[in-house]
Amino acid sequence: MMTYELRWIATLLVAALLVAPTAHADPNANDTLDITDYGTKKGHAVCATLAKFPTTTGVQGMIQAVMQDSGFDARKSAQVVGFSVANYCPQFQPLLTQFAEQRATIPPQRPPRGP
Repeated sequence: MMTYELRWIATLLVAALLVAPTAHADPNANDTLDITDYGTKKGHAVCATLAKFPTTTGVQGMIQAVMQDSGFDARKSAQVVGFSVANYCPQFQPLLTQFAEQRATIPPQRPPRGP
């Protein structure tokens, strides 16, 4: 996964932990429903996996596993992990914060410019 994408995922994880979905209609309502539905169905499994792998590498692996299982992109998958932790295993919030902080300090890698 590209470093720039990891920084984006980390930022979204922190945002998912800090912001609860609102009740008003918005253009991302379907995304919120998808994330909520998946997180409700699989949240306990996400937490069980994080309990077995309580490291930042485990968080990254969990995001990738959600991507493979759900077909969600990296952003939605990170939000599912954040939703699961916020609702079913808040003891892992510090781990998600650590994951986000580590990824936020990695400078983005841009492809070299042409001649």
